[in-house]
Amino acid sequence: MATPHASTRDFVYRGMFIPAKTVMMLNCYSLHHNEARYEDPFTFNPERYLGDNFSSTESSKLPNAMERDHWAFGAGRRICPGMPIAEKEIFLAIARLLWAFKIEAVPNQPPCLDEYEGTSGRTPLPFRVKLVPRHEHVHHILGTKEEVPGSFELADEFIGN
Repeated sequence: MATPHASTRDFVYRGMFIPAKTVMMLNCYSLHHNEARYEDPFTFNPERYLGDNFSSTESSKLPNAMERDHWAFGAGRRICPGMPIAEKEIFLAIARLLWAFKIEAVPNQPPCLDEYEGTSGRTPLPFRVKLVPRHEHVHHILGTKEEVPGSFELADEFIGN
């Protein structure tokens, strides 16, 4: 389920009266597991998104909401305003992780993909993985904290301090 919201006024939706201040929630789980949208929706299949070249922001603006790639950031006028930043940060984090490591299953400890924590159904149970460095310099690079000369002065100038 997405973040709860409340209706701002009375309205009728598909013949049902919804009074003002009614708590409503977008059922993301149902939308993400809709058999009309996805063949075999409960199977892990990242290939189903091949050919979807929209960003989350672009996808959220499609005229037909059922053509969206996902609803993880909500919908409508209350959609997460940080979606473009979050999407870029998630991409960078995953790209760096995949640059540095091969992710392997821990022998005899497969992750359970059938059960989830929480009420939203979006959080898998904790599981272990083995991170194998892709090259010999990973430990050195990840342990290095290097300051770019003049970076603080540039930041102060940009921020206006």
